[in-house]
Amino acid sequence: MRFKLDLVEFKPSRPRQTCSVELLGSGDTQPWFSLLWKIDSSWNVGEVNVTLQLYNYEDDAYPTSGDGYINYISSPTPNVDETVSQNITSNPDAFRDHDGSWKLRITGVKESSTPFQLRLDLVEYRPRESAGYTASTAFIFTDVSTDDPEELKFKLVSDHILSGVEVTLQLWNYTAGAYAEGGTGYLTYTSSEANETRWLNITSGAGDFVEGGEVKLRMTSHHRSQFIQRVNLLKMDYAYSSDKLPYDVYKTYIIRVYDEETGEPRPYASLTIYSNGTTVEFEGLSNPAFVHADEEGEYRLSLKSSNPEGEIFKLYVLVGGVAAERRIVQEPRR
Repeated sequence: MRFKLDLVEFKPSRPRQTCSVELLGSGDTQPWFSLLWKIDSSWNVGEVNVTLQLYNYEDDAYPTSGDGYINYISSPTPNVDETVSQNITSNPDAFRDHDGSWKLRITGVKESSTPFQLRLDLVEYRPRESAGYTASTAFIFTDVSTDDPEELKFKLVSDHILSGVEVTLQLWNYTAGAYAEGGTGYLTYTSSEANETRWLNITSGAGDFVEGGEVKLRMTSHHRSQFIQRVNLLKMDYAYSSDKLPYDVYKTYIIRVYDEETGEPRPYASLTIYSNGTTVEFEGLSNPAFVHADEEGEYRLSLKSSNPEGEIFKLYVLVGGVAAERRIVQEPRR
């Protein structure tokens, strides 16, 4: 006789009750720095096995561990409010869909033959956007020849490896004792990812930004994500008035051409230059002369005057339909 036994099972069963609820909500679609979710609840029986889950849209499932998952045994005393929370800092965007919608599930399980109840006092889903990152660099120029220049001119070439970086350029105002917050000495722009050139020109009140031959310029960059601020070129030029032109000595005058609306230089602009002095000579040029500015919108003109008695004359510059003039005093021969 042969006897074959495949299975013998002795499995007593216990009644089990389950209470589960799913909640839906909506939020924004901005990049998130973190996500805090919090639930305050109570049960009308003690020692319920509670599972809280945030839906993970990247995994297309409710998680069973880690971020978006909380499990605990409720208080042995019925109807006791308990608050549990979790702060998600790693990929919080995974817990919402492309429209910003989210959902969570609350499940309570207890071995009992009697149904039980869940009471929710608070369900909080609080994303936090990043305060962002800031890079700030101060540059100090020294040995400026005068504390009362007629103008200051800065050329900045920079990039940030990201587009959309908010950039602020500020000159230190020695009269006010603070960096400029607007107007003269202040410039803001949104950068592109590529190398770009910006100009900051001070054509009036330039003396407020110089003290002891020193000028300070601060560049501040801000973006929601981490970035690198790179300054590839920073150049400062300044101009000041010299009342006297020595007798029969060439002196160089810098002529700068700007766009009236943007304040940026006009490279290769066409200039007509003329002086009404009786003995004025332009070095290497006729008077009047037709010339072109360089790539930075500048032209350097060397001139002299050789009137033995000295004289006062004017230098005229015509750019298109715009004319400018400068008064020059030539000293007499000694």
